[in-house]
Amino acid sequence: MQTKEKIVTQYRRKLKQRSGVPDLNNNLSANYRRIKTYAYMGTRQKINTKLMKHLKFLLFITSAVFFISCSGNNSAPATKNSDDSNSSGTNSSIGDAHFSCTIDGQPVSGGAIDKMQFYNTGSIVDVDQGKELLFYLSDAKSAATATAFSHALRFAIPYKTGTVSFGPDEDGWGIEVDIKPDKDHQATYFSDSFTVNVGNLTSTRTAGTFSGKFKLRKDALSPDYKKEIEVTDGTFDIPMRK
Repeated sequence: MQTKEKIVTQYRRKLKQRSGVPDLNNNLSANYRRIKTYAYMGTRQKINTKLMKHLKFLLFITSAVFFISCSGNNSAPATKNSDDSNSSGTNSSIGDAHFSCTIDGQPVSGGAIDKMQFYNTGSIVDVDQGKELLFYLSDAKSAATATAFSHALRFAIPYKTGTVSFGPDEDGWGIEVDIKPDKDHQATYFSDSFTVNVGNLTSTRTAGTFSGKFKLRKDALSPDYKKEIEVTDGTFDIPMRK
């Protein structure tokens, strides 16, 4: 079993070789929490991508068999692939989702739930301090284009109702803001100070408000990104992932 010190040391080596991973500080517990959360989200996204490929292949085979069967029976033409039916993305089998906020004066909102329930849904993660409420809010226009967002916010907060306020290094808790100015670039900001009020938290849904100030990650690839941003008037009302 690897110790926390070894895991953090190995992670620091990776941090020097690639971008897209969280910054570390001198707090061992906070670093370990951030690595676990990053690994959880990254692994789940890889699994979802593989599953989507398999599902699309199975859907293609099923559609082909159905088409051949209908043609052989001289029945009516096959209906349009059901994969295109959920264009709005705000409704899914687990319920609807919605969030809105203002990021540096720009209104942002969304609620599209992808088929793997990765975006705009909540989940519970076991951590050293107990349970963590983890969710990604994305302003993607539809479920089919869930990863093509302009703004996304990742929340890692204690699993409980009520108001929580944190500074930049509060044992790994925090909010991350990802902004894509274009399809080839992404600016990542970490919370410097933020407040989240979870007003509703059940096994099926969670809702609340949020606001805070954020600083650009230290290894940002472009010097043109703003160094600090502010998020205000944030609200979310999303289903919990099954």
